[in-house]
Amino acid sequence: MRMPKRYGQSRVDACPFCGKQAVTISKEGIPVCLAHKHAKLNDMKCICGDYLELMTGKFGIFFKCERCGTLNMNKVFEINKIEDVSDDEAEISSGKNKKITAKPKPLFNSSSGSKSESKSFNKFSKKKQVKRKPIPPKNPKEIIVRSDDPMYFD
Repeated sequence: MRMPKRYGQSRVDACPFCGKQAVTISKEGIPVCLAHKHAKLNDMKCICGDYLELMTGKFGIFFKCERCGTLNMNKVFEINKIEDVSDDEAEISSGKNKKITAKPKPLFNSSSGSKSESKSFNKFSKKKQVKRKPIPPKNPKEIIVRSDDPMYFD
């Protein structure tokens, strides 16, 4: 049975710096949270070594390489290290005494290092290590099949 779409739940953008729900769009055109409103991305590089151009489309942001073509945002963030380039601590005052501070944290790393490095917020990127028992070799048994055998030729 097909479930109807609900307003506002078809696409939920995540902030590339912290993984929270994106509420606003930065000057570069990236959907970000309020803490990273003034943040900028580093120059992103493709696998081939060329710099990528940031573009926005119907389904969100994506990157364009002159050699490789268009690349998905998640794929580019896996290749490159994401850091908040604007300041060490971006402070945004909202109201009288309320301040939101955001420290730059790399979200995706290209190196697979220790556990203390950044955590990935993509639920599909975590792979579990499963120990499997070795399968013992089976002794094959020779079976003779005749042309009038009803089990194999119906």
